Amino acid sequence: MQFHLHRKNLEVNTGAFPGAEFETNGEIVELPEPSSVLQIMFRFVYPRRHPDFEDEDFETVIAVAEAAGKYDVFSAMNTCVARLT
Repeated sequence: MQFHLHRKNLEVNTGAFPGAEFETNGEIVELPEPSSVLQIMFRFVYPRRHPDFEDEDFETVIAVAEAAGKYDVFSAMNTCVARLT
């Protein structure tokens, strides 16, 4: 699955993706995480209501927490921790 994300949102809300000042020449970056996990995590990089994980199983929350830690998506990390405690 391809995600069409705004680089500025990634730059501002993560610590692991290059900023908009870097030219990518349309390059597609493949990430090893399942698309279902990335889809949830990427919802945290946009200014809207974030997922609360109420309807997600334990394994999904753990997978999102691991991806969020890897890509420094702090808002997702905080929500995962709150849900798991």
